[in-house]
Amino acid sequence: MILGTLSAQNYKDFMRAADESFAQQDYYRSALLYKKALSKTKTEEAAYKYAESLRLSFEYEEAEKIYSRLLRDSVKRYPDIQYHLAEMQKILGQYLKAQKNFRDYYEHNKESNSFNSVKARQEIISCEKAFEMKFNPVGVQIEKLPEILNSYYSDFAATPYTEDSILYSSMLPDTSNQIFTVKIYKHKMPDSSSVLDENKVVLLEDTMG
Repeated sequence: MILGTLSAQNYKDFMRAADESFAQQDYYRSALLYKKALSKTKTEEAAYKYAESLRLSFEYEEAEKIYSRLLRDSVKRYPDIQYHLAEMQKILGQYLKAQKNFRDYYEHNKESNSFNSVKARQEIISCEKAFEMKFNPVGVQIEKLPEILNSYYSDFAATPYTEDSILYSSMLPDTSNQIFTVKIYKHKMPDSSSVLDENKVVLLEDTMG
């Protein structure tokens, strides 16, 4: 009886901490905490919030697994499970599975005219085209940019600047006060090992606190 009470209390503590992290958009930490809560007591709420945190922290494979498990029993309480499952499957290249789930979601929610419902209808067509392109590549080579342009934080709006450099925006926290600041940088390409401070030139700064 005492062990059961302690387990329930630990579950509540982990859920409370996880909810706080989720509200602060620290999805990586909230995923860890929801997982710990699930290790104490397996509940539908913890599993759903764990899947949401995984999705928002780009852990698509694990999120897909959790959404798949929840789909049968929890979709009435959380109707967007099927939509997000389809999203994960599309990202993972499982286009036919994604198309089926987008179609089922749309058929059950088309009367609501919600954003997800309208988007699901578009995604049905998108999955069809993606599946066709998978077997008819266009001959374009895509290369992943170096890690300096794909940090843990938000890097976006990359655009060519000169023949051997690009401009991009990055939102990083100030180490002294943890206030996020958006800046535009110049990055010399393609040798990322040569990137020094002088190749990272701040052109614009906008503090977001």
